[in-house]
Amino acid sequence: MMRLYFALLCCSLLAAACNDGHVEICPCDPEPGGTLDTVITAAPDPITRDPVARFSFAASGVTNDDVLGFECQYDDGAWQHCRSPLTINVLGEGEHTLRVRAYTAALSDASPAAATWLLDSIAPTLHWVKAPPAATPNATLALTFATSEPAAYWCTVDGEQASCEPDVSITVLESGSHSISITAVDAAGNLSLPLSASWILDLPPDTFLLDAPPSATDQQSAEISFFGIDDVGIDHYECRLDAGSWGSCTSPWVLAFLSLGSHTADIRAVDTRQQADASPLTVSWTVTADLPPATTLLRYPAALHPLTTAVITAFSSDLDLDGYICQVDGSGWAPCASEQSLSALAATSHTVGYAAVDTGGNVDPVSPAVSWQIVAPPAATWRSVSLGDDHACAIRNDGALFCWGNGADGRLGTGALTDLTLPTQVTSGTFTSVSAGDRHNCAIATDGTLFCWGSNLFGQVGNGTSGGAVSQPVSLPGLWRQVSLNTGFGCAISTDATAWCWGANGSGELGVSGSSRHAPARVAGITEPVTAVSTGRAHACALANSGNVWCWGDNSVGQLGFAGGGTSPPVQVPLSGAASVIAAGGDHTCALIAAALWCWGDGFSGETALGVDRTDTTPTATAYGNFVTLSAGGTHTCAIDTAGRLWCWGSNVDSQLGVNWTSDAAIGAPAIATPIEVGPETPWSAIRAARFGTCGLRADGSLWCWGRHRAVPWYISGDTPVPAALLP
Repeated sequence: MMRLYFALLCCSLLAAACNDGHVEICPCDPEPGGTLDTVITAAPDPITRDPVARFSFAASGVTNDDVLGFECQYDDGAWQHCRSPLTINVLGEGEHTLRVRAYTAALSDASPAAATWLLDSIAPTLHWVKAPPAATPNATLALTFATSEPAAYWCTVDGEQASCEPDVSITVLESGSHSISITAVDAAGNLSLPLSASWILDLPPDTFLLDAPPSATDQQSAEISFFGIDDVGIDHYECRLDAGSWGSCTSPWVLAFLSLGSHTADIRAVDTRQQADASPLTVSWTVTADLPPATTLLRYPAALHPLTTAVITAFSSDLDLDGYICQVDGSGWAPCASEQSLSALAATSHTVGYAAVDTGGNVDPVSPAVSWQIVAPPAATWRSVSLGDDHACAIRNDGALFCWGNGADGRLGTGALTDLTLPTQVTSGTFTSVSAGDRHNCAIATDGTLFCWGSNLFGQVGNGTSGGAVSQPVSLPGLWRQVSLNTGFGCAISTDATAWCWGANGSGELGVSGSSRHAPARVAGITEPVTAVSTGRAHACALANSGNVWCWGDNSVGQLGFAGGGTSPPVQVPLSGAASVIAAGGDHTCALIAAALWCWGDGFSGETALGVDRTDTTPTATAYGNFVTLSAGGTHTCAIDTAGRLWCWGSNVDSQLGVNWTSDAAIGAPAIATPIEVGPETPWSAIRAARFGTCGLRADGSLWCWGRHRAVPWYISGDTPVPAALLP
């Protein structure tokens, strides 16, 4: 510093002399030919948002020892002494400049170095030019936004990153709420506040056809059924005929007094936002002067028929239907009723043709016919039968086990999942009893081994596993005397007179608390030996040697014999005497006490024989008795009396009572609480009621079934309202 000071002092004192020409050579003048350059080695970026500017600079053309210092000029301010590195707290937005020059004792940089930069600490702003609407049916939207200065953009649509520019196209595929968020970033790195918007994509509803008139018809009326689908809900439908005006309508849309010729109906669903299907459903057809009627056979014998009687039922939807004509075994066509019964048929082949005839004399040109062969029914060979929801199993007199009906879940035990219309042997070996649950089965072999198979969703097969299907019988440990299955669970009596249950346990039907059990678990709480068990939909009852009855599980309608909630530990039912038979149905229970019928629980369909549409929470004596055995189905009950006559009562919506409602005027209702004798066939030895049907054994060992159930005779079409013999 002292050197610099004296040098500056020398130059200052001699300056006047040098300028006046008194001194020829001034020691402060640059040496001839000498150079001095200043270089800025570090400076702010050309555009920055940092208000603190940092610089580094140096001199070239001389050694560092010769440099006496630097002078700096910030913007248009005065030159001031400065040092490298230099920090400046910038004041004010905009462009700024720093100039720097080095000097020595003999030289001064005549062309100072300069650095110019722009301070921009103000964030850009965004605004919508064209924002999305609150709701739109369009999956693709064209949006426009603007910013206060040039910037780059970062966008998200429904939280996912997306590329975008001020004119952006957004496509979303799912109906519902959607959102977009846009952030601008300027050259200085300043971030804008997000510009956001949300909208609802409300796609138009779709309209679908359920039923429509044929393409050509002679009917001057028509009925069109349809439905709509929309994410926010259907508000109403609009229809128009032959390009007329749209009007409100409902499904089915019934049209009448149609003129001859072609017609077109348009139908569109309208959602709760009053948005209509953009592509309405269109149905076209032609009304002709007259078409012959069409005939459909509803009921008829199958190809092999074991009876010398047959019933054929026909139907035609022709509005001007006049009647039918029939042809039996090649005889001439003759008028006949829509249903005809044939009897005393020869044991040979038979063919019956049917044709509908309208009032104009037009005859169905198709004239459908059915042919069958009468085969003699085999000798009766059955000893036991049990029904599930839509399958059945039975044991022949020789102990062979058979199943038939719906084959799903492996419930027929053959290893396959296919349906069987004929009883088919399940496995080798001999069996004494069988029980069918809703989708699974168990049978006890002659040596006391228990075999189970079918659906195992809740572990109801009892083999220690759950899930899937077990399509062939598997043996369970122990020795067993009797078994009873129902909906997803089962119970059995072991040879030591104890009760065990397994499978689903949603209502305590296993007699224990907790979740489902995948293997038999002993029912605790029964304090005496038991001989039989019967399972209902979600409850079970056991019969003790003493005649006491113990029940457990669901008690929503008093099916356990007392008022109140269900129970997993068994409770003794308060009976007036010793019971000889116990039968648990869907949600009701019945017992025989000294041959008299006692029932309790749900009696809505008359299944308790105590009346229709009633509930009894305690065992109640009915007006009926002299029974030796009984069986409770889902909503009906059947019993056999001491004379071998069979009686049923309760719901008959599936013909499960074994009577034909249309021909029995004394009944006149779909449910009855009065026992009705089933057919003239006597005597009966066993009965098994299920949910949709019933099967029974006669004393001669023949097996008879009825109702809308897969167990009904395979040669009968539809439900069987009266008992029919079953082919083994």
